[in-house]
Amino acid sequence: MLRNALRKPIFTLVFLFITFIASAQSIRLSGRVLNQKNEPVAGATINVSGATRNSAADVEGRFTLTLEQGKKYTITVTAVGYQSKAVDEVEVSVDGDNVITIVMEVAAKEVGEIVIRSTARKENTSGLLNFQRNNVSLSSGLAADFIRRTPDKNTSEVLRRVSGASIQDNKFVIVRGLSDRYNQALINNAMLPSSEPDKKAFSFDVIPSQLIDNIIINKTATPDLTGEFAGGLVQINTKDIPSKNFVTVGIGLGFNTQSIGKDFTSNQRGETDWLGFDDRRNIPSSYPLTYSVYNTLPVEERRKIAADFRDDVWAETNSIAGPIQSYNITWGNAIRGQKGGTFGSVVGLTYRNSKLLYTATKELFERGQNSQAFFDYTDQQNKYNTNIGGIVNLAWTKGKNKVAFKNLFNQLFEDNYYQRTGINTENLQDVSLRSSVVNQRTLFSSQLEGAHTFASKLKFNWNLNYSYNHKEQPDLRVLTYGKGIGTNNPFLANLRGNNTNRFFSNLTDHGLGANGSLAYDFKIGEQKQTVKIGGSTTVRLRDFRATIFGYTEPSDVSLLSLPYDKIFAKENFTKSNGFELTTALQNPQDKYYGISALSAGYVMFDNKIADNWRLIWGTRVENFEQLLKSNQQG
Repeated sequence: MLRNALRKPIFTLVFLFITFIASAQSIRLSGRVLNQKNEPVAGATINVSGATRNSAADVEGRFTLTLEQGKKYTITVTAVGYQSKAVDEVEVSVDGDNVITIVMEVAAKEVGEIVIRSTARKENTSGLLNFQRNNVSLSSGLAADFIRRTPDKNTSEVLRRVSGASIQDNKFVIVRGLSDRYNQALINNAMLPSSEPDKKAFSFDVIPSQLIDNIIINKTATPDLTGEFAGGLVQINTKDIPSKNFVTVGIGLGFNTQSIGKDFTSNQRGETDWLGFDDRRNIPSSYPLTYSVYNTLPVEERRKIAADFRDDVWAETNSIAGPIQSYNITWGNAIRGQKGGTFGSVVGLTYRNSKLLYTATKELFERGQNSQAFFDYTDQQNKYNTNIGGIVNLAWTKGKNKVAFKNLFNQLFEDNYYQRTGINTENLQDVSLRSSVVNQRTLFSSQLEGAHTFASKLKFNWNLNYSYNHKEQPDLRVLTYGKGIGTNNPFLANLRGNNTNRFFSNLTDHGLGANGSLAYDFKIGEQKQTVKIGGSTTVRLRDFRATIFGYTEPSDVSLLSLPYDKIFAKENFTKSNGFELTTALQNPQDKYYGISALSAGYVMFDNKIADNWRLIWGTRVENFEQLLKSNQQG
C-alpha cells in the first residue's frame, strides 16, 4: 500500500524535474550583422537582455550567443557609425534554425542616441531585401533562410526562383533571355571555369542547395565586376563556418513514364561506369603516338594493332530502366576556441544515376511543294547518366581576420546509345545504325581566400584560385548498315566516309587566378563614402587532341553481312582478307594547345550625395591575350 501511495508523487516529481531541465536547456544562437549594402559590420557589440557578458562580431559580422530555451530575449547591437538596433522576441528551440541576420543603418547625424526596434522574424526576412535595394548594381537573389524552406536539391533548381533567370536542360542558366554564352558564374569570388569545355557555360546542378549561403545575380555592370558577362553575373557563396553543427541526408527517387520498367539497351559498360569513371574504352597502348607513324608500319603490324582494340564493346546488353536515383549527405561543424577563434568545416557528397528512354524522328526535305524527304529516320535513344560531386570547405576566423580554403569536385558520365532505322531516299537505301556516344567530364575548383579589416575603415580581401576541366570521349562508335529500299537483300555494313568509325578525343583545361581589393570608408560632411581599388588576373591553359579511325573494305565481302557484335571481332583483322584500320578520316590539325590571359584593374567610388541620392562611378581596364598553336599530328 505504501509503495502504491508513493508511486504517484514520485512520478510527478520526476516529470516536473525533466520539464524543468528541458525548459532550461541552453542552445546556441548564431547571427550576422550587416549594413544596408550587405557588407559585414565587423566589431559590432551585441548585448542580450539579462546577460552580463557581451559578444562581438568578427570580420564577417558573425557572432554566437548561448540562450535558454523557452525564454524571449531582446538583442541590442551597437557599432561605431551606425544607429543602435534592438531586436525583440528572440527565442531559440531545439528544432529551430536558431539563426538571425541583423541589418544596421548608418547614423546620419549626431542628434542623440537613436535605437531602432525590430523583431527577429522581420530581421531574417529583410536582410536580402535591403541588399537588393542598396546594391551598387541591379540584382536579384536568394538568401539561405529562404533556400532552407524550399525542396530544391541543387543550385539549378534554386536559380529557377530568382527573378529574371530561367534554366535550360535542367542545369544552364539564362538571364534576361540571354543564353549561357553571355553569362558568367562566380563561386566565392572566383570565376568558375566552364563545365562544358567546348562552350562557355556552367552546369549549376553540381552544387547542392544545402551548401549555399546565398545567390546573387548582378544584371548591370560596375567597375568591380568582370566584363565577361552581358546577361548576368551569377555569384554563389557557399558555407564555410556553419551557424550550427549539422548532418543532413537526402534520398530522392523519380521516374519518367516513357522509361521506367521498360527495356534499356546499351553496349556493355565498365565496372566503374556507375561511379562516373571509364575503365575500358581507351586506345590500346600499342598504337603509336601519331597517326603518321602508324601509316608507315607494315600491314601485318597494323593488323595486330587493330586486333588490340576491344571487340566486346559492340555487343548489346539489355536491362530494365529503373527510377532516377539521387543521394546527398552534408556535414557541417564549427569549433569555437576559448580565445575567440573559430574553425568551421563543411563537407558534402552528392550522387545521381538515371536511365532514360526517348524516341526521336528526323527528316530532311528540299525546299518546295510536294518535295520528298532526303531521309526519314526514327531513333531509339537509351541515355545512361551518372553524376558524382563533392565539396570540402574549411575556414578559420578570429577577430577581424578570416582565411578560408574551399574546394568543389564534380564528375559527369554519359553513355548515350542510339538505335536508328529508316530510309535514305537519296541513296535509295533502308538504313540500320548503331551508335554509342560516351562523354566523361571532370571539374575541380579550389580557392584560398582571406578577408581582413583594419581600424574599422580599411578592408582588404584577396583570393587565389585554381580550376581543372577535363572532357573525354573515349570511344564514340558509329556502325551503319544499308540495303536496297524494300528489297529482301541482307543488310551490309557501309564503310564509306563517316558512316562507320571510331572517334577518340581528349580536352584538358587548367586555370590559375588571383584577385584582390582594398576598400576605404570615409565621410564628406555627414555622408559616408567608399573608395575601392582592386585587380585580378586569370591564366588558362588548354590542350586538345582527337583521333578518328575508319575501316577499309575487306577482300572477303561476306564479312560485311556479319551482325553488329561479330563484324569487328579480332580474327577479322588478323587474316589477310579482313578489315584494316585506316586514318584517312583524320584531320591533320585535330590537335591544338592554347594559352589565354585576362588581367584587370579598377577604381570605384560609392558616393552618397544626400539621403536620397547615390552615385557609383569609376573605371575598369581589362587586357586579354590569347596564343593558339595548332600542330599537325603527323
